[in-house]
Amino acid sequence: MATDAIVRVSYQTVQGKSKRAVNGASIPVTLNLRNSATGSLSVTGLYTQNDSKNPDAGRSIIGIGGDRQWGMGKLDSQFLISQVNDSNGAKGGVWDRAAMKLGGDTSVGLFKFSGSYLHAGESFAGAKEYGTGVGKDAMSFATSVAPSKSLAAGASYQSAQDTTGAAKGNRTVTNAQNVAFTPIDSTKLSFSRTTSELTTAKGNRSTASTSGFQFSSTAVKKVALRSSMIMKTSDAVGDERGFSAGMTTTAIDRVNLEMGYATLENKAVGQQTSTDVKVTATPMPLVNVQAAYSGVDSTVKGASTKTNVAIQTTAIANMQIQASAADSVTDTTRTFQRGLSLTSTPTRFAKFVAMFSQKGVNSRDDVTKSAQLELTPLKNTHLAAGYKYAETGPSVLTIHDYSAQTKQWDFLSFAGSYRQRDLNTANAPDSTAVSVSLAPAKLFAITGEYVSNPEDKLGAVQNFNTTSVGMKTKVGSVGVETNYLEKNDYRTAQLSNEAGVNLALPVFGHGKLTTGCKFGRMLGTVDQESMTYLLGYSHSIGSDFSLSFTGYYTQYLQTKVALPDKDDVSAQASLVVKF
Repeated sequence: MATDAIVRVSYQTVQGKSKRAVNGASIPVTLNLRNSATGSLSVTGLYTQNDSKNPDAGRSIIGIGGDRQWGMGKLDSQFLISQVNDSNGAKGGVWDRAAMKLGGDTSVGLFKFSGSYLHAGESFAGAKEYGTGVGKDAMSFATSVAPSKSLAAGASYQSAQDTTGAAKGNRTVTNAQNVAFTPIDSTKLSFSRTTSELTTAKGNRSTASTSGFQFSSTAVKKVALRSSMIMKTSDAVGDERGFSAGMTTTAIDRVNLEMGYATLENKAVGQQTSTDVKVTATPMPLVNVQAAYSGVDSTVKGASTKTNVAIQTTAIANMQIQASAADSVTDTTRTFQRGLSLTSTPTRFAKFVAMFSQKGVNSRDDVTKSAQLELTPLKNTHLAAGYKYAETGPSVLTIHDYSAQTKQWDFLSFAGSYRQRDLNTANAPDSTAVSVSLAPAKLFAITGEYVSNPEDKLGAVQNFNTTSVGMKTKVGSVGVETNYLEKNDYRTAQLSNEAGVNLALPVFGHGKLTTGCKFGRMLGTVDQESMTYLLGYSHSIGSDFSLSFTGYYTQYLQTKVALPDKDDVSAQASLVVKF
């Protein structure tokens, strides 16, 4: 981290929701010993828990690293060693539990040179955090030269050997060469060749080579050309040859055209040809059109095509229209999707949205149609009504939505919604929600809410009803908040309720002390009760920094008998810094 960095740390547990982390804690540390224009030196450390349930099952990593710069050259290095606190954590010697990285680069005249070396022991425990891998020895060298502005060449050598696992003893050597020629600024040609040789621990060898040519040019005004050719040979997967060519042009005003053609030959696809065309156009102001087509014909996989068309327009005042169609066809399957939407704001207090969607495979399709009208007849008053028709196979669901929200006076607000469902294959209950807030005095507020058959985040109807009331007030400098909630799970014939009171007292200037209790009860075959007590403190420093801590203690009872083995103690802490 930079010496002037600001850290934000937040730790929070929510009673009944938070779960113990599977991976445990992780504590990284970096200490800068030297930092100057010519080099730096630092010590790093890391401690992590492998198992959050076992504090002793941890691993630690310590290392030293830095860089040194002189003239046109630079050298960087890092050495790390790990220790794992388990029966297998210390297996092998120091070199097996260590990792080392060396690298450098320099320039001599027109030439640039670079090299690197990596060692990662088979028992090194910091592969993920430091990106070294495990059980690997690797080295690389590279050089490049640019004798002129239009010509550049390069070559590289890489060697890697596995020292653990199923691939132990395998060694891979890769050589690469490339040449790039730029006769003019708008045209570039490049040639490359790569050879790779794999030698197994048993002495078996397999080779692979790739040769390629690439061409790109924008020499013609409003036209970009591209082409490439590639040839591969491999002892393992056989030969492969590929060719591609393409063009992008804006020669026609307000039209962008992309075209491509490619051939590929290998064992997987046989002989394959592919074409693609994409057009983006603005035929008239406020109208955008996009169309695309791609086709593939393979002697092994058969033929397939994909077509997409999309249109968007705002040519009509206060109205946006979007339409789209997509088809994908193979020898045995046709997948399609259609969509149409309209959004209109004819006046400043009205908005209308309509939508149609169809998607399917072969002769099977799903259809969705919807419309919604939103009105704002008065300031802080919103009315809405909607309709939705969803057909999925034999199932047909029809939904009517109505909602209202108003706050004509500062002391009174109201919100309500009603959703009516009609499902042809099963019973679909309706949903209702009503909430009221009344604050007749500045220091006094009452809230109430009723919810019937709400939906979860996935849209599934929950079969229960809830009723809640709450009150907020101040007695001198003490804030008082009470609430009561009753839940009726009518499907399982379970009734539960919850009542609570919280107090907040200002202390120490910018601090606040909170305390409270909550009593819950569930009535059913066996009565269950819970009592939760909380105590917390929060402190603010200005408007940008706040710290809070709250502790909870919950006691459970069954048929009036305490269950001490289920008692729960939890805490919640948070640190907030605004930047």
